[in-house]
Amino acid sequence: METIENEQVEKGQKQGSMQVTGAANSEWMTPKRKGMKIANVVETRAIENFKNGYDVLQETTDGNLDPPISITFNGSVMNKVGLGALFETKVKHDKVKEMVENNFPNWEFYSSHLISGIILILWQSKFVQVEIIHEDAQLMHCKIKVCGHKEIFLVTAVYGSNSKEKRKALWTKLSSIGHPNLPWVILGDFNVMFSYEDRNGGRQIQAKDIEDAQDWLAMGHVEEFKCSGSYFTWSNKHEIGDLIFSKLDRMFVNKLWMDVFMDTDAIFKWDNVSDHSFCLIRNQKKSNVGFKPFRFCNFWADHSNYKQRVLEAWETPTDRRGLEGIMQKLHRVRQSLIRFRGKFHAKLFYNLQVEAQEVKYSKAVWNKLIIRKHRFILWQACNVQLLTRDHLSKFLIIPSTLCPVCENDIETHTHLFFDCVFARKTFVEIGNWLGVVDWPKEAEHIQ
Repeated sequence: METIENEQVEKGQKQGSMQVTGAANSEWMTPKRKGMKIANVVETRAIENFKNGYDVLQETTDGNLDPPISITFNGSVMNKVGLGALFETKVKHDKVKEMVENNFPNWEFYSSHLISGIILILWQSKFVQVEIIHEDAQLMHCKIKVCGHKEIFLVTAVYGSNSKEKRKALWTKLSSIGHPNLPWVILGDFNVMFSYEDRNGGRQIQAKDIEDAQDWLAMGHVEEFKCSGSYFTWSNKHEIGDLIFSKLDRMFVNKLWMDVFMDTDAIFKWDNVSDHSFCLIRNQKKSNVGFKPFRFCNFWADHSNYKQRVLEAWETPTDRRGLEGIMQKLHRVRQSLIRFRGKFHAKLFYNLQVEAQEVKYSKAVWNKLIIRKHRFILWQACNVQLLTRDHLSKFLIIPSTLCPVCENDIETHTHLFFDCVFARKTFVEIGNWLGVVDWPKEAEHIQ
């Protein structure tokens, strides 16, 4: 685990850590605001409750109480928040003290020139004791001690860069922490997707977009925590153009966290003033908490890279021994196989098993310009799957199998499209209107 010199920690705390008093605005205000950035707030209750809330924080001037910050403070009081990490605050370092004095009375904070405007740590000393272990341009690593309890855990607040190259330093830093012997939770805005399902709308996610995040997760240090509520945590909120939803905010925990805080749950919610959702984490007696169950798909074993993927993950050295080492290897194998969800799926499997030429009518039938219901009906017609009376008579008792339009012959696909006088007349009229000179006389002529 990386640490910084004590002098650097003490210097940073002298610059930003303080305790102030003042009156708080008791009204709950939800004005419309644009350009706000969500903030992560980790709540630690005094008695066996640990929460995390993502709230809104915006730069303030002249010491005025900005409404979104008022919402942050009021929400923190209502949820008994004891520890907070606010991201992309846009508050300069020399303004942080004034903002905290006006808007977070009786709160202590840590800020420095390195992380000012990016990450701001807030806490109430009556709830928790905070020790800053390491700070970086993209993360803040802290040790937390709950007042009145023996539990000590680690919190890493992350705000990932928008640049893929700069985020490589984030993955390196998180990897260097390794396997701490304390419960560890990582949370924040990573500004990157981890799977192919993490975006709805806009450009489709490519493999290169998630490879770095997946490589870090596959190391087996932590696992994503199963959160309820909204799956997507960010929206572009465009009133004109495509509306895009993405999952940028996440929470990861190690095995020790689940062993110590086994009743932890988390939920993502939306508010009116930010383009990000906020999250609340609680440690309450409740069932169905923990990791999302892993489902192994049998057809993965038929993939050409299956054995290679498993061996690479299993043979990677680990610093753990015994059952813990085996569990870490299994976790790596699991993360490696999870990648198949986007790159290898059932449709691709069946394409590999059955090679067949594409039928000529496929592009015409499955055209996006055609209504979905009509596409299905056209597909049924091309494959002789319409529920004509000759088919229905095989498994149902019907009064007659004659064509209900002309009543001259049995209703079959051929009769319906080519032999029926009235149907043929209709198709000819439609064909003339569309510029089709002649209607085919047999089904083979269409193909």
